[in-house]
Amino acid sequence: MPTTQRERRHEFAVPFEGLLLRGDHWIGQAGLPQALLLHGGGASSSRGLAALREHLLAQGIGSLAFDFIGHGRTGGLLLGSSLASRQAQVDAVLRAQCVDPSATGVVGFSMGGHIAALSAARHQFAACALVIPAAYTACAAHLPFGPAFSAALRQPASWQDSDAFEALARYAGRLQVISAELDAVVPSDIPARYARESLVAAACHHHVIPGAGHDLSVHFTRHPEARDSAYDLIAALIRGTIAHTSVPTST
Repeated sequence: MPTTQRERRHEFAVPFEGLLLRGDHWIGQAGLPQALLLHGGGASSSRGLAALREHLLAQGIGSLAFDFIGHGRTGGLLLGSSLASRQAQVDAVLRAQCVDPSATGVVGFSMGGHIAALSAARHQFAACALVIPAAYTACAAHLPFGPAFSAALRQPASWQDSDAFEALARYAGRLQVISAELDAVVPSDIPARYARESLVAAACHHHVIPGAGHDLSVHFTRHPEARDSAYDLIAALIRGTIAHTSVPTST
């Protein structure tokens, strides 16, 4: 009997500091790269990545996604976790799921973009997509989420010394930055800086979604063609078929 899509979706639970990082692996076409998707902060979770995952799977691209501590199926307390912990959680999932970075693209949204940039350099993923990516001061890396973390972010232009920029300057894979023209959460200078810092990337492209704010789901509901365009860019990046140039930014 043919394998159904449901049978090709396997849940996993990775032990991490007394909790279980819960996620799932959608199996793609044999021989094609896969994606590791990292959700953002706030009330987000891996559930919000379903539309992108369906889009990728329709093109044969499998994906892994999990919920960081304090989110979704993983649960636990968000307060007390940290950016450094999130990077360690990514490392734990990679080890437990035997992910081969050379055959994987990492895709991060908002806060997940910061983590994706760090992870891309650390593991040298074949591809990296930063979508509406945030950046945080290096001083906040180990601060627990809560008042101290928020206070560090309130410092003027605190993001300018982000260690994510320094990390991305060492990243040698394919890079795609996707930002929203009317983003009121992430300053436009941040995604532009990510693209500019990609000094040794094999290829780099910066796509700005016209008229979109930080909540891309709202914009994509009203403009499905913008969603399809962005998702096609991510799929092509992961497959290595996108016609990138080495020019740092463009729309």
